[in-house]
Order: sequence, then structure tokens, then C-alpha cells
Amino acid sequence: MLNTFVLSLIFSFAQQQYVNTSPANEINEIRWVSIEEAMTKTAQNPKPIMIDFYTDWCGWCKKLDQTTYSDKEVIDYINKHYYAVKFDAEQKEQITFLGKTYSFVASGNRGTHQLAAQLANRNGRIGYPTITFLDANGNRLAAEGGYKDVPKMKSVLRYYGEEFYVSMTFNEFLTKQALEISAD
Repeated sequence: MLNTFVLSLIFSFAQQQYVNTSPANEINEIRWVSIEEAMTKTAQNPKPIMIDFYTDWCGWCKKLDQTTYSDKEVIDYINKHYYAVKFDAEQKEQITFLGKTYSFVASGNRGTHQLAAQLANRNGRIGYPTITFLDANGNRLAAEGGYKDVPKMKSVLRYYGEEFYVSMTFNEFLTKQALEISAD
């Protein structure tokens, strides 16, 4: 009986040691900041801004969090190349962005924050999730609608994060990326 207890104790300790072997400085989640903080940071150290517009009731938004935003490579890329903002499109607080104050506008039981309507708008409509990319000056580059799996997200992140949008369309970028992969 004592041997079983001792073995259980040793096994538990060994398992705990295995679990705690990751480096203390390893980051396992996206460093989300507010839009105001992102603008302050990019003024000091210019980087593009990625805004994830979501709502609490959006199932695809939750899937994006659980899958794509949990992928180590996606996390590392976003943290290195972007200031990432998680923005509840139905939040009630006023936000000042580029000198203009935006508020929540009620519509029936719900509503939309004016900043979400401004930045997540795609052809006159807003859907969730929408990921909007801004340059370091806060200018909107694009609003990408819908769920993105890991491979699609990596391509989109690289396209805007490494400024490929300046010299080619997204389809040209995908072709270039496919050629690079096949050459390896």
C-alpha cells in the first residue's frame, strides 16, 4: 500500500515537472490591446494593426478563438508583426480614434458600435467575425470577413503584415506563395 502511494506521488511529481517545462518567457496567446493602446504603440514603434471585430453571440467568432487564434504559429506571427485589437462590435463605451469619437448605436435588441460600422464595413454590410487591417497610421487597408482557418489566416496575415498588398493583389500573392512552397 505504501509502495503504491509512493509510486503515485512520484508519478504525480514527474508529470507536474513535465507540464512546467515550457520556458517562462514563452507566449501562448495573442497580446490583445485596446484600439487606443494600439495607436499609441504604433506611433512609438510603427506596425500595422489587426482588429478582430466580434460579438458575444457569434459562433464563428468563438471558433476562430478556439482554433485559429490558438495556433502557435498564428500567435507568434501576430505578436511579432501586428498590434492586435479584440473589439466587441456591440460594446457600449465611447472610443476616440484618429480624433473622432465613436459610440454605440442601438437598433432593436442589439446595435453596433460606430467604429465597427466604420472599419468592419464590407460593401455596406457588417458580418462577424471581420478582421480589419490598418496601416501604422490608422488607415484601413482591408476588412476580411468570415472565419479563417489556420492556413488561410497565415496567408492573410503575411499579405498585410509584410506589405505584399503594396505591389500585388491577394490572388497574385497566393500564387507567389504556392510557387515558393513548391520550390522547397
